[in-house]
This record gives sequence, structure tokens and C-alpha cells, in this order.
Amino acid sequence: MGDWAENMRSMLGECVNVTIDYEKPVVVTGLLHSFTEDGEVVVRDECGILHWCWPNLKTELV
Repeated sequence: MGDWAENMRSMLGECVNVTIDYEKPVVVTGLLHSFTEDGEVVVRDECGILHWCWPNLKTELV
């Protein structure tokens, strides 16, 4: 997991854009709540709702 996990840990609790791979990539924005080794990312939106985002292509700070 290495560098990817360290990078993700550094963004926990921060506002991020998560690009997920569907037929067309989709961007989800929210506070990074958690992540797993297999690329699942959970973000909390402005209403407090958790969104499970998978498969994660890219996560970056807003």
C-alpha cells in the first residue's frame, strides 16, 4: 500500500475530489471519511451523507 496509503491518510478529514470509474468518470466532492486497500473511498457530503466511491481512479485535495 505504501505511498498511496500515506497520501490518502494525509487527506483524511479534508475536502477532496474523488474521480470514480464508471462508463464516464464521475467526480464526487466531500470530506474524506475513510478508504480501503482495494480503492474504495468514502466521502461525507455537505449534508452529512456518506458516499461510497469505487473504483477510485484519483483523489485530490480541493
